[in-house]
Amino acid sequence: MSQQITLGKEISVRLLRDYIIEHKINPGDSIVVNPLNFEHLIEEARKSPEGIAIPLKLLGIIIAKDNTASVDIGKIQIVKNEHLNQ
Repeated sequence: MSQQITLGKEISVRLLRDYIIEHKINPGDSIVVNPLNFEHLIEEARKSPEGIAIPLKLLGIIIAKDNTASVDIGKIQIVKNEHLNQ
């Protein structure tokens, strides 16, 4: 899999949104996060006025939970041109 990028121990929707915009991540790409960070994102989405949609998407980018135990807490992996919801 691709390189891990450190964002910080607590990954938030705002932090991911800013990263996606700043680094021009393309729709169709996916961001994979540690299961603990993913649960935090799900909880944050549940509390938002917009609610939660499955699969979890942010600016057209799929946010996926790492099921392989390879992504460390506070880090993300960008998967290019993958559609993890298909």
